[in-house]
Amino acid sequence: MNTVIAVLATDVPLDKAATRRMAMVAHDGLARAIDPIHTLVDGDSIFALSTYDTDYMLVRDDDLERAVGALRQAGHTVEKHIVCDP
Repeated sequence: MNTVIAVLATDVPLDKAATRRMAMVAHDGLARAIDPIHTLVDGDSIFALSTYDTDYMLVRDDDLERAVGALRQAGHTVEKHIVCDP
């Protein structure tokens, strides 16, 4: 029996839920490539992360106005960009 450990990294700005989803999709890829997968005695793991090296911020809709106000009060210039899921 073997253990598979993988790191999946991106510089795309992802929130916690999107990063978790990315790891779940990667686990699906492992399941297609490795047999047996995820047994009780192995340690198959994928660590997903986003380096998020940008000057953009992801803010939840319900926190948007409060976040914009706090950033402007701190002297930052703020631009709002609304992204709609297809």
